[in-house]
Amino acid sequence: MAPSVSEDNASRAAPDAPKHEHVLLSKRLVAINAASAVIARVLNVTVLLWMYQYLLARITPEEFAVYPVLTAVMIFAPLFFTLFTGGVARYVVDAYARGEPERVTQIASSIAPVIAGAGVLFCGAGLLLAGYVEHVLTITPSMVEPTRVMLVLLVVNYTLQMVLLPFTMGFHVRQRFVEFNALGIVRDLLRMALLLMFLVGIGPSVFWVVVAAVISEQLHLAGVVYRSTQLVPEVRFRPRLFDWRAAKELVSFGGWTSLGQLSNLLYINGATLILNAHGTALDVTNFHMGATFFNQIRMMIRLAAEPLQPAMTAMHSLEDRKRLARTALRGGRYGLLVALLGATPLAIYSREFVQLYLGETFADAAIVLALFMIVFLATQPVTLLPMVALATARGRA
Repeated sequence: MAPSVSEDNASRAAPDAPKHEHVLLSKRLVAINAASAVIARVLNVTVLLWMYQYLLARITPEEFAVYPVLTAVMIFAPLFFTLFTGGVARYVVDAYARGEPERVTQIASSIAPVIAGAGVLFCGAGLLLAGYVEHVLTITPSMVEPTRVMLVLLVVNYTLQMVLLPFTMGFHVRQRFVEFNALGIVRDLLRMALLLMFLVGIGPSVFWVVVAAVISEQLHLAGVVYRSTQLVPEVRFRPRLFDWRAAKELVSFGGWTSLGQLSNLLYINGATLILNAHGTALDVTNFHMGATFFNQIRMMIRLAAEPLQPAMTAMHSLEDRKRLARTALRGGRYGLLVALLGATPLAIYSREFVQLYLGETFADAAIVLALFMIVFLATQPVTLLPMVALATARGRA
């Protein structure tokens, strides 16, 4: 039977094995990757803000509220799959940093069947929820059928993304985030083109937002998987290399990661679901719009920091503890500075911004926006600590 993921290094690699043949520890590479992530995210945010403004000026809050509610429901999907996928990137990069590319195939082959089984369960539960969506969520009668179809599309789309996730790790191993983000930009441009075609050509409806997103994301997924397997041919499935011990260890690692993911998801999306049950459509829309800017700034910083993950994992694998600590501390400082550059003016001029962007009808979104901006003072200084936990395989702590 193949060795466990956590076995002693000496038993897993030859003495003369390359230490980090494919995982480069380069400040310049990380900076370029981070810059490309920010550019890709700016384009994504531009499309998002245009879409929100266009729709809110043309459809009712009751129809628009369906979108944030479905988004809040689907945001819990990563929580389910993190149990199975949370450790994949970490252990794949670790194997390459230790000069063991063959173990990448073992890791992918061990976790892929488990994720596929989880995908079947998730897809079945999602389709069942779609069948009874009007009994679970508060939705205006005219939007029940479109909501059902949108939920089915979102469930199938996310299931395919998670099932194929082990075969997208080539970008992380090679730190080819510029290329990965370029594919993301192509996806966003395609989504924008489809949105324009649907919204202007057919008519304003939140339904077309989901359709455009699913089409563009599936084409993007196909390109990412194809390119990833070119970058790292070892990222493939070989049934003979399936090892239950390796799969069990990856799931155990992902289980503790899921707990942190749960608190992160409930932090904002739990409120959306509560407002859907006990508030009005306008309440849901105001909260969603105020929280959107917080999410986008936070996501932009997270994506900019993401290229550090494989480098930090390699630092731990090579026992470069001091460099790992310096990276975490500097990243926290830089993250706080970047967050406050956007959060400070948004907090001070929140009311004026919302009035210009959305109009007086959504004035309460300004209060939500201002309060969320204050949160960055507490969260950003420690923004890289979760990445340190992943790099050092200490998700449980």
